[in-house]
Amino acid sequence: MGTFLLKVSSVGLGFLTSLLLAHMLGAKGYGAYAYALSLVDFINVFVVFGLPVLTTKQVSIYSSKKKWGYLRGFLKWSERVILINAIIAASLSFVITFIFQSHLNHEMLLPFRIAVLLLPFLGLLQLKEAAIQGLKHIIMGQISSSTIRPLIFLIVIAIAYFSKINLNPSRTIELNIVAVIVALVFSFYILRNYLPPEIKLEKAKYKAKFWIKSALPLLLSGVLGLINSQTDIIMLGAMKGAYATGIYAVATRVATLIVFILASVNAAMAPTIAELYAKNNLKQLQNVITKSARAVFFLSLPIAVFLIYKGKLALWLFGKEFMAGSSTLAILSIGQLINASAGSVGLILAMTGHEKDVAFGVGVSAVVNVILNAMLIPHLGAKGAAIATSTSMIMWNIILGIYVYKRTRLDPTALGAWKQ
Repeated sequence: MGTFLLKVSSVGLGFLTSLLLAHMLGAKGYGAYAYALSLVDFINVFVVFGLPVLTTKQVSIYSSKKKWGYLRGFLKWSERVILINAIIAASLSFVITFIFQSHLNHEMLLPFRIAVLLLPFLGLLQLKEAAIQGLKHIIMGQISSSTIRPLIFLIVIAIAYFSKINLNPSRTIELNIVAVIVALVFSFYILRNYLPPEIKLEKAKYKAKFWIKSALPLLLSGVLGLINSQTDIIMLGAMKGAYATGIYAVATRVATLIVFILASVNAAMAPTIAELYAKNNLKQLQNVITKSARAVFFLSLPIAVFLIYKGKLALWLFGKEFMAGSSTLAILSIGQLINASAGSVGLILAMTGHEKDVAFGVGVSAVVNVILNAMLIPHLGAKGAAIATSTSMIMWNIILGIYVYKRTRLDPTALGAWKQ
């Protein structure tokens, strides 16, 4: 319930922020802003190196076994790795954009260079939150990113909006950096209070080779996931510029409302799936999966239908110029509805020990996503990006759905047999 409320908070704050920014920046300015952040999110996957997921796992193991030396060593080592990676990534970004600046879109160049400064703060924030969750404080391990950061950002944006202060993409990203730093300071404070006092009495011990080996598969999964989630905006921005990216980014934000219910259910379902599968109670597990899948579908359906047929009305809230993205929104909404209808396919596989199948499905869809975006964006613009994204989304749900049934004999969809 706590995780669900945090997701409600995060989605609500993010939606309100996007609404204000769309009015203040316009389609072109919002596109430059969204493009810069999408590119930085992609680079950040390499900066964090799969360490957030590994941190939750290792901190949990070391604290439960009271291996305080290794816990201290891991926290120090992971922090250094992220800081070094962030410095290298930021430096390379500045050098590359300087060398090729004559070939780059200048209205999106400065916002990106400023957004690169987010890298060390984003990486450390993810790391600290992961450590807090590893210490079994699940809610406090999410609150910085889910509530503190978006709330601070919304407040400063709202002050600028009602004070009629003119914002541009670069200044908006600077305010975002401030919000991330505040969230990071909060997470530092929380982690310091939750760490056991014994850790200060032990000398740091290191298993760097083991940690690197464990992080590499997680890095690969992160890259594949980011390709699926950010390829459309990055390639659209590179090919069609800020205006088209702004229209598309708003349509994407609105379309994700369809799968909000699915994301919330997944957060609550994960431990239940793992527990029932471990007990081999497949009958009850099928019942739980089917009930949740049907609840997700019937709650998501009216949202999707409204966005498909009345998308212009939803986009009008962001400004009249964004109404041009109604067709794009309809395409994305169809893809998201099918995504919601397929059920918690990735989660079921992950919670039943079939993570490799998830990686394969996401990997195939990532390749298809890139190829389709490259083929369709030059001719169809934002609509092409929407078709590519929706197609790859449908493909990964089909692949993972097949694997769910093949590996577990469970039907993850809303059409599954409701076993009493």
